[in-house]
Amino acid sequence: MTYSNCGCGSSSQSNLATEGYCDNECNTLIPFSFILFLLVISVAAQEMPQLMLTFRSVPKEHKSLALGIRYILIGGLGIIPAPIVYGSLIDLTCLSWNEVCGEQGACWVYDVELYRYYYIGLSVFILVLDCLFCFLCWLTIKRNGAKGEIEDTVCLTPNADNAAYIGEQI
Repeated sequence: MTYSNCGCGSSSQSNLATEGYCDNECNTLIPFSFILFLLVISVAAQEMPQLMLTFRSVPKEHKSLALGIRYILIGGLGIIPAPIVYGSLIDLTCLSWNEVCGEQGACWVYDVELYRYYYIGLSVFILVLDCLFCFLCWLTIKRNGAKGEIEDTVCLTPNADNAAYIGEQI
């Protein structure tokens, strides 16, 4: 079905609309998927090094407190506000809002280019910021290690020196 004399069409285009979805030749899906995959892998691969940095950057008596604060910060700065921040950013890319009884409703059409830049841009920004903080923590550990302030960690590979200790831990 074709509609004519549409009020929202621009004067340079014919004021005709057809029912259904617009044709979209997406030739950037593979690069986008690859970049998104790299982002997800890089975030997931940082979990254990960050945990080790947490353990190595605080004195022995403060390790449990450091873990508690770490997970409070992850929840308070990451898990809880993330949907709000991403949702607000996605709302900025809306081209056409639905109005119900004079109030703004759901978005009908998004600017997919801007959506992509905002979504990936925010994710990359957060990842770079995370890497910066990890690097600063690593520098602190390295500096404290050079001063001899970091205790040696327990080796969990069985050998003659720690076989009895590992047996007690298991």
